[in-house]
Amino acid sequence: MNIKDAIFGAQSLQKLAAASDDLQGSLPIADIDRGIIYTRDGGLVGLFEVLPMNFFLQSTAERVRIVGALAAWLKIAPSSVQILGLSQPVDVEQYTRRMHQYAADEADASCRACIEDNIEQVCGMIQGGAFITRFFVAYRFEPDMAPAAKTLEQRADALYQIADTAKGYLARCGLTVAEPQYIDNQMVETVFGMLCKQTSRNIKLPVDFRLMMEDCFGIPTESDSEDDEEPTNFTEEAAEIPHKKKRRKKRRKAKKNKQTADQSDGITRVMDLICPSAIDMTHRDYLVIDGVCHAYLYIAGYGYQSLVRGGWLAALVGMGDGISLSTTLLRRPREKILPKVANSTIWSRSRMRDVDDTRADYEQMGSAIYAGQYIKQQMNTANEDYYDMYTLIEVTAATPELLHTRLAEVERLCSSQDIICKRCDYVEEQAFHSFLPVVSLAPEIARKARRNTLLSGAAAAFPFYSMELCEQNGILIGEDLRNHAVCMLDIFDGNRYSNANMTVLGMSGAGKSATRS
Repeated sequence: MNIKDAIFGAQSLQKLAAASDDLQGSLPIADIDRGIIYTRDGGLVGLFEVLPMNFFLQSTAERVRIVGALAAWLKIAPSSVQILGLSQPVDVEQYTRRMHQYAADEADASCRACIEDNIEQVCGMIQGGAFITRFFVAYRFEPDMAPAAKTLEQRADALYQIADTAKGYLARCGLTVAEPQYIDNQMVETVFGMLCKQTSRNIKLPVDFRLMMEDCFGIPTESDSEDDEEPTNFTEEAAEIPHKKKRRKKRRKAKKNKQTADQSDGITRVMDLICPSAIDMTHRDYLVIDGVCHAYLYIAGYGYQSLVRGGWLAALVGMGDGISLSTTLLRRPREKILPKVANSTIWSRSRMRDVDDTRADYEQMGSAIYAGQYIKQQMNTANEDYYDMYTLIEVTAATPELLHTRLAEVERLCSSQDIICKRCDYVEEQAFHSFLPVVSLAPEIARKARRNTLLSGAAAAFPFYSMELCEQNGILIGEDLRNHAVCMLDIFDGNRYSNANMTVLGMSGAGKSATRS
């Protein structure tokens, strides 16, 4: 018993009620509406999904053409672009629902047994770690997109126009921009899956969830704060004496309360539904969000290769279940970068004259001089743009032991590719916020992960790479033994295949007949 209990008696423990916007207010996303993400700092972010391709199946000349087409889009794209490669478990709900419908309509008992066996096989693949990788491109609204845009609707239209323009440019790369039936629902489901990975697998948002929100909570109507002027009523006496006019007192206009996204206005928003209930931040090297452990790594600014080939970032895409990638590209103004590069080169050259060649950093200074000259030459002669590149890696797992195992695997893979990655210890929360589709990085991570690159190097990254063959209405073929990806082919899709014929090759006993059946 302590002194306080001896004097005042045993005190009952009281739980301090957390503020309503304690956790939700810390997230950088304020709301999602009309297919637009509203950030806490007042920005607007657009998002669209890109269907990947197998880049390394193309010929050398075709790869060069694809990289050039991607560079053409980056030149006219917004200056702030974030490319997300999200690893997600295979969603077989639609497939199993379709197979159950086939089983209900099937009259033969043997065929029904085969269909039920196929459903069990698919569910077993999901439990074994089968996954797919989805790619998204996020971009921020900038004033030069629509200089005359003053309302949110006009700014949203400008963001939609950016996505429409990207479709044509990315089509030249062989990429397809997905066109969902409800873009707002797709964006909410994407953010929901990033915030609550476990809950989003078990609970699916209905298509008409916004109508349900209107029915449950209602929508407050905006009342006009300006009072209409009272109509002038002339009496008979006033009509007889026209020179005596009634004075009308001018009323002061009611001041509008300027509410930011951080302030609670009593309106139930989308983030109230999809925000995680709690986050455990008591560990230095990982977070626990919605019962799932999250850890983050960043590629150090000095950890990239100096000479890269086409598709050099593809090795980090699709590394496994629970491993996702985020690459942010910030284009810097040419008129500001060229003087800085020239001054830095002159300063490094003057220092090198007074430095002996036996110093440990002598080669680094020589490399800095060469890099400055190369950047200046390419920007002046080849019309290259200057970018700052930031790469984050998200690793998730159900238990801390599995999380640390996956972290070690990622570090070994990066080392094999001559890439140096560092863990975000003590800044895991900032890394989690930076990984969300808000096209903004925390300063604690940005200064360590910043890497300068030119347009050709940024386009050569080409992260839209996937070896998966998982089509929505496809037929289950099997599982990829290399990365445990589910292979589902829709051979009756006339937009992709001219006919439904297929050839199965394999050795004796490999399962050709079973696959064909």
